Amino acid sequence: MKFSLIIIFSGRTNHLRKLLKGVRQSSLKPTEIMLVGINESQVDLTDFPDLPIFFQNIQTSSTLLPIAEARNAGARFAQYEKLIFLDVDCIPGKDFFRSVLKDQVVSSGCVMGTPYYLDRECDVVEDELLNYSIPHPHRPFDKEVIQILDYNLFWSLCFLIDKKTFFEIDGFDESYKGYGAEDTDFGWKLAENNISFYQSPARVFHQQHPVYSPPYHYFQAIVRNAEIFHKKWGKWVMEDWLEAFSKKGLINWSSDMEGITVIREPKFEEVQEVIKPNARFM
Repeated sequence: MKFSLIIIFSGRTNHLRKLLKGVRQSSLKPTEIMLVGINESQVDLTDFPDLPIFFQNIQTSSTLLPIAEARNAGARFAQYEKLIFLDVDCIPGKDFFRSVLKDQVVSSGCVMGTPYYLDRECDVVEDELLNYSIPHPHRPFDKEVIQILDYNLFWSLCFLIDKKTFFEIDGFDESYKGYGAEDTDFGWKLAENNISFYQSPARVFHQQHPVYSPPYHYFQAIVRNAEIFHKKWGKWVMEDWLEAFSKKGLINWSSDMEGITVIREPKFEEVQEVIKPNARFM
């Protein structure tokens, strides 16, 4: 079956190389790979001459990366109806593409894969990746494809959708910049348009990187995107992070308020204090 793989990246070139190594080892390979860089004028792909990679770059002067715009750009230029989005941190399992495509044929709609989280840097060897990874303890997990009724659980890490469906709901909302809310917004658009949402046991392996909890380093984006989401949907999103910011004295906010007042931004030392260098996830 022909399909387009869409990958966006900004930095993380070592993660990108491992992702592409995983693609090369896949039992079913993409017909094309739409690689979209953000502020990446060039990328070294000399080690992957056998992969059908088409590279484009989005340049921005903003500190808030246009993630939604980059994903939409990859989808727009993709030639095939089946679109698989893969986060740059994710190494596809050997049978990921074959499995998620099979599960979409059975279920239709939008099908999300299952990320397994690594706790160390590994070679791109399936047995090693399995040995050092676990599924997220607070996410759905099953050995069969299952329908997900809570659309808040949509993650863009690894999912499959038809191009026609993607653009019928206008893709990712480009109002969101930087980290946060665009995935939940996309999930809510799926629900609003009665598009079925499933999770497949098809595996990807999420490469370990330091995390911040609370994510003070994304403070500006979280506040901005939460307000955009609230104005659009009448509901708050990322409430746990907003509550953490409020308790720290960074913002004036509560769930029954209509807006967020920024009191101050996190200090450098406050950001450094919440780094978890060896964590699998937030």
